[in-house]
Amino acid sequence: MADRDETVARFVELTQAAPDAARNILESSNWQLEEALNLFYAAPEIGNARPSAPQAQDLDEDDWEAPQTLRKATPPPAGASSGAGRTLGGESSGEPAQSSAQPSIQPPRRRGGMMTLGDIGRSSAPGQGSAPGDDSDEEGGQDMFAGGEKSGLAVENPNRPGQRGLDSVRNILKQAQEGTRARQEQQDDDDEDETPPSHFTGRGMTLGSDDAPSQLVEDPNSNIRRAPPKVTRNLYFWRDGFSVEDGPLMRYDDPAHQETLRGIEAGRAPLHLMNVLPGQPTDVNVHRKMDEDYVAPKKKFVPFSGSGQRLGAPTPGFDSAPVSSSASASAAVTAPAQPPPQTVTVDSSAPTTSLQIRLGDGTRLVSRFNHTHTVGDIYAFVNASNTASRSRNYVLQTTFPPKELKDMGQILKDAGLLNAVVVQKWT
Repeated sequence: MADRDETVARFVELTQAAPDAARNILESSNWQLEEALNLFYAAPEIGNARPSAPQAQDLDEDDWEAPQTLRKATPPPAGASSGAGRTLGGESSGEPAQSSAQPSIQPPRRRGGMMTLGDIGRSSAPGQGSAPGDDSDEEGGQDMFAGGEKSGLAVENPNRPGQRGLDSVRNILKQAQEGTRARQEQQDDDDEDETPPSHFTGRGMTLGSDDAPSQLVEDPNSNIRRAPPKVTRNLYFWRDGFSVEDGPLMRYDDPAHQETLRGIEAGRAPLHLMNVLPGQPTDVNVHRKMDEDYVAPKKKFVPFSGSGQRLGAPTPGFDSAPVSSSASASAAVTAPAQPPPQTVTVDSSAPTTSLQIRLGDGTRLVSRFNHTHTVGDIYAFVNASNTASRSRNYVLQTTFPPKELKDMGQILKDAGLLNAVVVQKWT
């Protein structure tokens, strides 16, 4: 049995046939090696049982070897024959053997998905054009290779449309990533080295005594101009542009916005976009959303805006808008001077009270009255003290609860107006 295995191995070594085919031929030749060799080279249909040359196959990334231009020529095996077969005696059989170096035709591989270096070398090799249905480059630009077409070093076209703006975006994202790591390391170091302050800052008081009183000591650093506080801003990079906070979209292909990107790349925060002061330290949080389109944020709901009136305002129709200095000067020249407040005849021997009257134009009058004075006396005092009160209709009322004073004959004591406040309301 061992002799037959050695015979099969010898047959395979001489003919490069498959072991199963070699065993079948030897069995049909009664295990005569020379007769089996003659039968092998004489019968073409038996010769087809020999293993063909290894076909070129696609290699995975793990099995990838150097390109063919970098390989050394490998000599054929010692037992392989590229010409006619030979017998054991060394004579040629006269019949050419099938060449084992026949080139194999491999269908072109479809471009798309993940490509290895071998794919790039095969796709760029001369004589292998792309199939009609190949996927074109996503950007439509031309692929260029550094170091030759089979080097496998692809270089993007720098003149591709929109490439300049995207270069700034990539640099900003790279700087943000590096800055995040550096800031995290710095924060860790600061946490370790952080110690509470050992001195007091600000104003203070000296200790006084019987001879010298306490004195206030001002802070010597109070007049030093301090830097504005650090602020944080959010920068979003979208597929079609970038935005700051909830601001509008700024497209990459706009030359003005490209200048803004270059400023951010250089570490300068645009004052009009970031809403910061000159020299104010700013932390910019970069958010990468390159796979999303910009969507305008919803406007924040404002519950109330505008002007209003205070509840219980004594003069709702009074316009309190500021008047310009020129208008005030002209009014002071043309308007007649207000008469001085009139005095009320008061009996000092009788009980007295003090009333405060707030007029509709903001003037405040204070006068003394007897308890027996009436509401009509208050109206007469107001008319005599204020010119506008004689030309406009009004009513006097208490502050809280608001109660109109209409009974002209009612005395102050019965009306509950002792040491009270009365308000004039235009009607």
